[in-house]
Amino acid sequence: MSLAGYVLKRPYTVAAMMLLVSILGIGAGLRMPIDIFPDIDIPVASVVWTYNGMTAKDIQNRILTLHQRQMASLVDNIERIEATSYNGVGVEKIYLQEGADVTRAISQLASSSLVVLKYMPPNITPPLIIRFGATDVPIIQLSLSSTTLPDTKLNDLGQNTIRPNLAVVQGASVPYPYGGKPRVIMADINQKALESFGLSASDVSQALQRQNVILPAGNVKLGATDYTIKTNNSPGNFEDLNGFPIKEVNGKIVYLRDVAHVHDGFQVQTNSVTVNGTPGALMTVRKSGKVSTLAVIDGVRAALPDIERILPPGVTVKAIFDQSIFVRASLNSVLMGGAIAAGLTAAMILLFLGNWRLTLIILASIPMSVITAVLLMYIDGQTLNTMTLGGFALAIGILVDNGTVVIENIERHLRTNHDIDSAIIDGAAEVVTPTFLSTLCICIVFVPIFLLQGAAKYLFSPLALSVCLSLLASLVLSFTLIPVLFKFLMASQIEDHSKSDWLSSPVTENRNIFAMFHRGFESGFHSLRGTYHHTLFWTLTRPRPTIVAFAILMVVSLALFPLLGRDFFPQVDAGQMRLHVRAPAGTKLETTQEIMAEVETVLREIIGTNQIDTILDNIGLPYSGINIALSDTATVGPMDGEILISLKPEHAPTAAIMKELRRKLPRMFAGVQFFFQPADIVDQVLNFGQPAPIDIRIAGPNSTETFALATKLAREIRNVPGIVDSHVFQVPDAPAVEIAVNRTMATGFGIDQQMIASNLLITTNSSAQTQPNFWVDPQTGVSYPVVVQRPGYNISTTSDLGNIPITSGHADAKSQLLMNVAKISRGTTALALSQYNIRPVFD
Repeated sequence: MSLAGYVLKRPYTVAAMMLLVSILGIGAGLRMPIDIFPDIDIPVASVVWTYNGMTAKDIQNRILTLHQRQMASLVDNIERIEATSYNGVGVEKIYLQEGADVTRAISQLASSSLVVLKYMPPNITPPLIIRFGATDVPIIQLSLSSTTLPDTKLNDLGQNTIRPNLAVVQGASVPYPYGGKPRVIMADINQKALESFGLSASDVSQALQRQNVILPAGNVKLGATDYTIKTNNSPGNFEDLNGFPIKEVNGKIVYLRDVAHVHDGFQVQTNSVTVNGTPGALMTVRKSGKVSTLAVIDGVRAALPDIERILPPGVTVKAIFDQSIFVRASLNSVLMGGAIAAGLTAAMILLFLGNWRLTLIILASIPMSVITAVLLMYIDGQTLNTMTLGGFALAIGILVDNGTVVIENIERHLRTNHDIDSAIIDGAAEVVTPTFLSTLCICIVFVPIFLLQGAAKYLFSPLALSVCLSLLASLVLSFTLIPVLFKFLMASQIEDHSKSDWLSSPVTENRNIFAMFHRGFESGFHSLRGTYHHTLFWTLTRPRPTIVAFAILMVVSLALFPLLGRDFFPQVDAGQMRLHVRAPAGTKLETTQEIMAEVETVLREIIGTNQIDTILDNIGLPYSGINIALSDTATVGPMDGEILISLKPEHAPTAAIMKELRRKLPRMFAGVQFFFQPADIVDQVLNFGQPAPIDIRIAGPNSTETFALATKLAREIRNVPGIVDSHVFQVPDAPAVEIAVNRTMATGFGIDQQMIASNLLITTNSSAQTQPNFWVDPQTGVSYPVVVQRPGYNISTTSDLGNIPITSGHADAKSQLLMNVAKISRGTTALALSQYNIRPVFD
């Protein structure tokens, strides 16, 4: 028995199966993650090393290089390693072979880092190891501002209040805050007081280590009671630290307050954020894992009201650069395209068949085919995105082919057969083989997509899968659902009319407007078919002119091919721009802030305030290496900054605005470099963590020659038509102060290199790295570093560096100064080291 005959005898079974598939498919569609792109599962892991105060060169040579050599023997399936060192931070991106187990790689990276840790500088902590993915990009940002609280408090609220409450949102990854000043308990050193007592910065730091102790005291059983022992190891009020004794000098106890001032402070600011000119802090929320972008953003927005209730009065949290708006617009445009395609398909079928019942039967297979495909893709772990929805939209016009062929053949049998069941069975059986073959031929066209490699495989495979699954579902429905619907919907018409006119009577005898329109369409179509018949006859009888005409058409078409633009993905105008501003190397953060404010003023003049919604300035390196590892920033120091510009819906083309800015800004700001980075989610995903679609890496044994070659190549690339914003990422020649210690002289004073290095680091960069110490706020339970440091405003010349005390207890107090054992001069250093990257952008 044929399949059509089987289902005709069991129509309720077919109805029940269709209902079950519909329920399961719709439920699966509601549960599937919704995103703009499929999950690009290319295994990458990032390793973040932190050592405050260490130069980029030492980070590279003493930390990253050691770990990379260890990875060669302990980590499997490494494709390549991209390592970049900054001042105090080193980031390694380990790209694994496709199909490698990233979880296994992360455990191997952790073990390899622990093995090599003992060969690294003292007091270094194990690295942070993070899984990185192309689709793990910022999807929404939260700006923190206040008219009453300082930015130190805003940074603290973002770190210790907002981040923990956002961590409960499934799929949300929240790095450390940008901007503001991280809170620390600061002991500001009085340089002259230290000299008068013959002490050094190390003495102060070591005293805090000995006096501010985080240790339990145990318990004791006295009589019938078990007592917990409490000590004053760490004070409840940080101001009590001022009363801690440091050392006895000449029979007198020197207290911390005698040589320093302990206060509620902040670490040296390296990163600042302003939103529309107002200083504040910035929280970036990233999507991680196979979770819907829309679900993450909705979860963040749902959590904000509860978070705002526990924040102090006057603090404003505003969601900006919400990528869900762009994602929804993209998905809605695809859905609208699919709906228009379905409507046009229905109209065409109705025009050609002239019977609404037949049209309804054929169209019923479209949603059922899509629902069935959605169910199967849900089982396979796919997501709903522009690619899968685009595949469904592409397949809609093809889905009706199988049903149309089956119905047309059934109609042909009905003209010679009174029995509708026999007509359905015979008509369906005759077209099984050609219909099955034609469907497979269409599916075979999409098979090569599954053989793609890299990001293209993950992008386009879901599109091909959605097309193939929906076509195969329509093939099955054409021989199950359509025969059943045909019998139930057309049986009444067959009984009311004779064989000869049952199809034609609704059209020829009906006098309504649709019938008249259909007759006119049929008349026009017959005329068109006659014209085509004569044209075809003419071309077949005159082969030479036909071949020559088509040859000329092909040549002309091929000649136009070089004029077409070629790109991996169509350009999208998301109404967002991300302008990177780089001042001369070595520019301090405060000066960069002034430059950025001037640039922002010019931007408002060029673009027009009527087109700008939000402008956000993010200046300098973030405080945490996690932020560097998880972003595609080109920032390497305090002279760098990013300006994020969000345009209003009614704006001029973004590409035209960027072109004008590229032309005008360099002329108005001499010595300042400008280039654009990807601002919208599409470009960020497609660039896979890089700030440009092209990343040329140059490696060589001589860094000076390599940088010169990279600079020359970047300059020559600018001459290529369509290339803009070509720049070298690294900055190898930032100003530096070089201190050359005379070890022989230092030894004569009882000073060694370790004393010099330790005191110099504590004085200029705090004791956070060499001798970490913490104070716990009894009200919030949050731990804050207790650091010793000389205030930055007290070091304005190289002479101030020379007056740093190196050791204590020496008979001649002056002999302990740095200037007596070292030569201080000016030189250069690198702010970022790796293989030199040239990053041009297509215009």
